[in-house]
Amino acid sequence: MQKIQSISFPRSGHHLLVRCLQQMYTDELHYCDYYNHCRKIPCRDPQTNLQKNHDFRLRFVCPESQLCIIQYRHPVEAISSWFELVLREPSWLERLTVRDNQKGWERFFAEKVTYWKRFVEKWVLGSQASNRMLLPYHLLVQDPESQLRRIADFVGQGKPLPEFKFEWTLKIQDIESKKRVADFRYCNREWMEEAERGVADVLEAANIPKLKFE
Repeated sequence: MQKIQSISFPRSGHHLLVRCLQQMYTDELHYCDYYNHCRKIPCRDPQTNLQKNHDFRLRFVCPESQLCIIQYRHPVEAISSWFELVLREPSWLERLTVRDNQKGWERFFAEKVTYWKRFVEKWVLGSQASNRMLLPYHLLVQDPESQLRRIADFVGQGKPLPEFKFEWTLKIQDIESKKRVADFRYCNREWMEEAERGVADVLEAANIPKLKFE
C-alpha cells in the first residue's frame, strides 16, 4: 500500500476513517497517530503507511510520493466537538485558558474558526494535486458505502477490493453523525446563523451545506 497522509481538521471523522481502513485492509495497514507517537514526518517506523496530520501551523507540504486524504467539516460542528473534547481531556495550558461557559465557548470558536478557514482555503480550495482526495464529513456519514468505494479506489490505485470488505466494514462500523449540533448547550439558532454568515463564502466555495435546525 502506498503511504498516505491523513490530513484532517480536528473532529472531522479522522478516527472513523482509520477504523474503516483497518477493517478494509487489516494487516496491510500500519497507522501512526503523529501527536501521540513519533511526531516525525515520515514516521520513524518504516512500516507506517497511514499517518495522522492536522497541519496546525499550515506549513506542511504533502510529498508527491504520498497520497493525501483531506477531511473537513462544518466549522460549528467540528469546533463544538473539539471544545467538548478539550473539556474532557484538557492539556495543562487548556486547563488554565478554556472555560466551560458561553464566553469561554465563543472565545474558543473565534480562535479555531480562523484556523478552520485557513485550513479549508489551503487544503480544499487551494490545492488541485492529483495525489489528494477530498473527504468531507457530511458525505461520509450521509452515504458511507459510496464514500468507502471512493476511498478504496483512491488508496488501491486501481487494485480492486473484494466486495465482502465493504459489506463487512459497513456492518461493523457505525457510520453516522452521533450528535446534532443544535443540541450543543452554547449554540442557539441565532448564534449559529450568525456564525455561518461569518464563513458563508468559504462554506459555499467548499460545497459544505448549512446547518439544519429541524
